[in-house]
Amino acid sequence: MKSLLILIVVLFFIKQSYSEYCGGTYCSETRKCFDFVGCANTTCLYSEKDIDDHISCTIDSCDDEIGIINAQDNSLCPPDSLCNTYFCDPAQGCVSEPLVNCPEPNICQIPLGCIRSTGQCKFIPIDCNDDNDCTYDSCDPALGCVHVSNSSNCVVPSNLSLCFTNPRCGEFSCEFDEINCDDGNPCSDDSCGPQGCFSELNDLNCLTENKCQTSVCTSNGCVNTPISCDDGNPCSDDSCIPETGCKSTLNDLNCNDGNKCTVDLCGSNGCSHTNVTCPPKKFFLIIMHTLNNNNNNNNNNNNNNNNNNNNNNNNNNNNNNNNNNNNNNNNNNNNNNNNNNNNNNNNNNYNNNKVFKLRH
Repeated sequence: MKSLLILIVVLFFIKQSYSEYCGGTYCSETRKCFDFVGCANTTCLYSEKDIDDHISCTIDSCDDEIGIINAQDNSLCPPDSLCNTYFCDPAQGCVSEPLVNCPEPNICQIPLGCIRSTGQCKFIPIDCNDDNDCTYDSCDPALGCVHVSNSSNCVVPSNLSLCFTNPRCGEFSCEFDEINCDDGNPCSDDSCGPQGCFSELNDLNCLTENKCQTSVCTSNGCVNTPISCDDGNPCSDDSCIPETGCKSTLNDLNCNDGNKCTVDLCGSNGCSHTNVTCPPKKFFLIIMHTLNNNNNNNNNNNNNNNNNNNNNNNNNNNNNNNNNNNNNNNNNNNNNNNNNNNNNNNNNNYNNNKVFKLRH
C-alpha cells in the first residue's frame, strides 16, 4: 500500500513537469531558456527566449536551470581618465563618476568641463563684441560685458577719404559727414569715389508720362523735344495726345480740288479724285453766264470811249468860233450814228455767239 502511494506521488510530479503531451511524449513547460510552442507529431516544439537586455555593458546568456543571465562587464565601458571613472549599471548602462569637480563659471565664462588629457577644468570667455567699430568691448566678472566708446577706432577708408569727413563714434557704429556732391543738375547721378565727386548724365531721370516728346539729360538739365507725328499722308490730320501718343485721322476736306465734277476722298495712300458726270443744264448755264459777263464788259468799254469822244468834241467846239458850230454838230451827229451802229453790231455778235454755243 505504501509503495502504491509513492508511485502516485511520483506520477503526479512527472505530470506537473510535463503537462504537454505530444503523441505519447510529454513536453516540459518548465525550461528556463525556451518557450513551448506546439507539437510536430510526437515531437515537442520550442522557441528560444529573448535574452537581450539592451544594455551595452552587459554580457547576455541563459541557463536552462538558472534562466537568463545579464552579467555586468565594466570593461565594456570607456576607460577611466584623469577626470572620470566609468562603471556598468545594469539599469542605465555605463555611468560616469567625476574624479574632478570643476567650479561654477562667472558671468564672463562659458564652462567646457574637465579636459580628459590634463584633468584640468577649462572655461572660454563669452563674446562681448557689439559689432560697433567705435567701441572697446570687454567683460567685467561683476558687471558682465562693458562697451566703452573710442572714436580713435573710427577711420575713413583710404579709398573714400575725399568723400567723408569728421569721423566719430555713434550709437551703433562709426559715423561720418558725407561731402555734398550735388552739381545742381536735376537729371545727373551724383556720387563720390576715390577721385572725389563725379556726375553722370542719366536720361532715365528725365522720363515723363508725356508720349508726345522725347527727353534727354544734358549739362543744363532735361531737354524735351516734340516728336513728329507726320505719317506721310498729305490728307490726314496728324496730332499727338500726351497720354496716348500720335494720332492720325483721314480728312476728306484736305482733298478738295475745287472741281465740282469730282468726288474727293482721303485714303491711307493719300487723296483720290473720281470724275462724275455734271448735269448738262448746269453746264450751259455756266457758258451763258460767262458770255453775258464778256458782252457787258464790251458795252461798258464802248460807252466809255463814246463819252471821251463827246468830251473832246465839246472842248473843240468851245474853242472854235461860231462859224464851226454847224460842222461840230454834224460831227457829233455822225459820232452818235457810229456809236449806235457799234452797239447794234455788238448785240448781233452776242446773239450769234449765244446761239452758236447753245447749238454745240
